[in-house]
Amino acid sequence: MAPVRHSALLTVGLLVGIPAHHAEAGDIEMGRSIAEEYCVQCHSIGADGKLKMDPPSFAAIAKFRSQQQIKQLIESPRHQDMPRYSDYMISGNIDDMVEYIVSLEN
Repeated sequence: MAPVRHSALLTVGLLVGIPAHHAEAGDIEMGRSIAEEYCVQCHSIGADGKLKMDPPSFAAIAKFRSQQQIKQLIESPRHQDMPRYSDYMISGNIDDMVEYIVSLEN
């Protein structure tokens, strides 16, 4: 087998064994824990939440917002009563919250 072809096959073989991973993928369970601690005072955070809009339930957010929109709203909230989590929460925890909210879409 020619060296170049052998290298190409080896590279493909190694890549097939590597699972796909989204760079910003968060941890759903961690996101749920964060929501239970910080968000439940104002938002309905479960999948069975009514699709109320003021403040929106997490189920409504999951249904009507993209993953990027959700992240932007957490980082830069439109409502003055919502804390600006990006001021004190690490980016990974924001990704965890986004992943949890997105998981609620039915």
